[in-house]
Amino acid sequence: MEDRFVGPEPWRDYTIQFDAPSARLQMESGEEIVDTLSNVEDTKGNNGVKGRLIITNLRLIWQCDPKPNQLDMAR
Repeated sequence: MEDRFVGPEPWRDYTIQFDAPSARLQMESGEEIVDTLSNVEDTKGNNGVKGRLIITNLRLIWQCDPKPNQLDMAR
């Protein structure tokens, strides 16, 4: 007997996005925060930068902590 999924295909997003706009970081319909971890260090792109990891039922979101003396040269 085959075990088959019956119903519409579940939504999946395998895309990793960097520097996503703040609108994309808002909670989606049906999305709930499961846990939030503070003081999580970025060990890849910005080695040593601290941030927070937000775990939802749909995705993982890492946001760097804003620095009060950090100048945004893009603006």
